[in-house]
Amino acid sequence: MRFVALSSIAQASHYEVGRRRYTMGTIYRKTDKGQIEIETRALRLAPRLRTALILVDGRHTDNELGPLMPGDPALTLHSLLQEGFIEVVRVVEERAVPRPPAPPSTEPRSKVFELRRREAVRALIDQVGPLGEAVAVRLEKCANWAELRPTLELARQVLEYARGATAAQEYARRFMDTPPE
Repeated sequence: MRFVALSSIAQASHYEVGRRRYTMGTIYRKTDKGQIEIETRALRLAPRLRTALILVDGRHTDNELGPLMPGDPALTLHSLLQEGFIEVVRVVEERAVPRPPAPPSTEPRSKVFELRRREAVRALIDQVGPLGEAVAVRLEKCANWAELRPTLELARQVLEYARGATAAQEYARRFMDTPPE
């Protein structure tokens, strides 16, 4: 169970240097058992676990895959690891990208804001389908630009993962570049 300990350490590890916060991310890949399950569905994994297993690709860290997974990503990955469907490839250092400060907004939702938010949800679901549902729900809960901006960034990351950089850039240009009035 060497992998379980490594995974637990990686998910919890972070440190700060100056004003920058660093985290450790774990990269997983499917084992032979995981590949067979994807191809045959012989073991009939629960939908939540199967979705997570499909997302594991040997390139993206647990921190990158987490927002794309239904339920608790750490618990899901731990279950897949315990059952032998995935294995740890390596642990990498990640640096959180500092976000520009969001403009403070306590104003009630405007019609323009509502329209922009609805269009962002629709565009996300149209492009990635059920993969974007968790982020779409988060988008719908946003009450102002300060809440919407980081959630739009998450939607952009989902698009980049699922559809590539071009689709993600177009989404960012359309919804993130200027705040709704």
